[in-house]
Amino acid sequence: MGSSVTLNHMQLHILYSRYQKFITIRKKILRQSAMVKSTRTRISRAEFDVAPLGPATTMRIMRGSKSKSAQHTSKVAVLQKRSLERPSNYSVSNSATASTP
Repeated sequence: MGSSVTLNHMQLHILYSRYQKFITIRKKILRQSAMVKSTRTRISRAEFDVAPLGPATTMRIMRGSKSKSAQHTSKVAVLQKRSLERPSNYSVSNSATASTP
């Protein structure tokens, strides 16, 4: 009878170890699926933000981006665009004033 008890104990031990392995694997899978879900939502949001082209797009992207470095770079790009636009406007006004007198 003693030998059968030890065998049962071993069986229990094996079952328990298998159960623990199963749980750890399940946790890993759940974690991975959660990560995938979060990246999926981020990608879809980005696509949605870029869809309508125009000046409002840059603002929306700046608001949507989570990293501050990305926000900074997009702001710099917008400022550079504005600085490129301004001189041409001034040159036009200057030429107009020069031609009148």
